[in-house]
Amino acid sequence: MNKDNSKASFDGSSIKKGYKQILDENNEPLAYINKKELCSKSGKVVAKFVRYEKKGGIKCAIYKSDRGEYAFGRNELYFNNRTIGKAVKKKISFPYIIMLLCAVNAVLFVSIISINHMGNKMPTSAVLNIADTNGKWQTHGTIAVLDDTIHPDTNGEYSFTVTNENSYQIKFSFTINDLYNGQEVDNFPLLFRLKVGDTYLNTDWLTNDQLVANDIILNTNESQTFVLEWWWPFENGTDVTDTLYGIDNGKYLLILKLASQASGE
Repeated sequence: MNKDNSKASFDGSSIKKGYKQILDENNEPLAYINKKELCSKSGKVVAKFVRYEKKGGIKCAIYKSDRGEYAFGRNELYFNNRTIGKAVKKKISFPYIIMLLCAVNAVLFVSIISINHMGNKMPTSAVLNIADTNGKWQTHGTIAVLDDTIHPDTNGEYSFTVTNENSYQIKFSFTINDLYNGQEVDNFPLLFRLKVGDTYLNTDWLTNDQLVANDIILNTNESQTFVLEWWWPFENGTDVTDTLYGIDNGKYLLILKLASQASGE
């Protein structure tokens, strides 16, 4: 391994809050990392996250720099396919252990809305045919479970396919919101990303109110598959709030809303 290419830029001694610390083979500080960037121990950005990739059967986050690509997986940092450091494991407090054991029950609810079209030449409404692995969506109803229960350091995805069976082009919007024990919450810790086919509409993880997709067009007899990814970060800076949710062991309801209308002048 060329040490000049892998470790030369990691110098200094400042600690970056909210990042995992990387130690070298001598247990000396080497770098700091989060989901967006890799930094030297002085705080300088060394590489930026670009994608996820499997290496040797391990899902790794890939960070690109002008020296090459770094990979981070299973708490190890790699450069040129060689391990150059390991992340310091976070000590888990007793309340956090309780939170992990007392997971939150989670269900998924869907709502399909057909919006009247105001134009004179188009039909008054558009109907979406939406289905997942369990079958076709009803207009409203509970159709799936995220993972039965969710807790910090869990993630998953839910995919569904939208088909335009109308004789005209349609457009639709996609939004999500959530309820905890039947009440709206502003700070539930789940984050989301939405993928259409093989393309992410948003590469960053977003809260439910940030994730909005508008004016998605489907031609007649066209289908499109969507994948909603969810993630409850283990280290998100809100341990106290996360613990309260876990101890309460309430029910989290994720609501998917799709509103459609005929598209045209």
